[in-house]
Amino acid sequence: IRICFKALPTTSQVVGTPIVSSSSDIPIFFTTLLDSDMRGGLITGEPPDELFESESSVGSAIEVWGKFDVVEGGRTAILGLSVVYEIASVESSAYCSSSTAQLQACACQCDDNNNCVDGLIQTPSSRNVSICVFSSPTGTKIGNVDGFFLQNMSGDENAADSFQIVIQNGQPKNSITPESPATLRVITTSLKDAFFSDLNGSRIAKARGSGTVLPDDGGYGQNVEINEVELTIMQELTPEPSR
Repeated sequence: IRICFKALPTTSQVVGTPIVSSSSDIPIFFTTLLDSDMRGGLITGEPPDELFESESSVGSAIEVWGKFDVVEGGRTAILGLSVVYEIASVESSAYCSSSTAQLQACACQCDDNNNCVDGLIQTPSSRNVSICVFSSPTGTKIGNVDGFFLQNMSGDENAADSFQIVIQNGQPKNSITPESPATLRVITTSLKDAFFSDLNGSRIAKARGSGTVLPDDGGYGQNVEINEVELTIMQELTPEPSR
């Protein structure tokens, strides 16, 4: 949860420590960081896994409240905010396969805050890749990522330079967090030079792999294919010369 707030008019300031709470029956701990000019700030909080592990939580809403003391021109006022979040099922997500399998490992390209992001472009100066792998349905966990690789889909797809192994036999050659079973595992790597060689225009690389999804009833895990993710690769964009 990330909520930005700003006091108005621009001559006003937030004083004291804002009070933040939520409607969730499961405690969510929030942190508030005020801007250096005290005119606004950022509220962050991470709902615990228990909030998503119940089937009944899908479709429910969580309301986050904030109360602030604001001062402007010698006047003081108490102001508030309210933001509502809805919990949705990842089964209907575009990042999961259309398979009717009971257990799935969904995947997307994600940012530093582990949020799925579409339209990212990889260039020689921006070649770091983060893939978020998350389990479906609600309550399941990714027990292990057994294998994960990147494949250049242009040219000879079977050539050695067309592959970049990230995880092999459960052993990461790069980084995967956290190490223990969780609803979300993040795989990070950096594209090797071969993905940018002889590149005219753009090309597509695919991130593929397999892993073990653990059911919510404590039963045996099931090995599944991770939903593949397409990466767009381009050379550096050269700005047009000014006239």
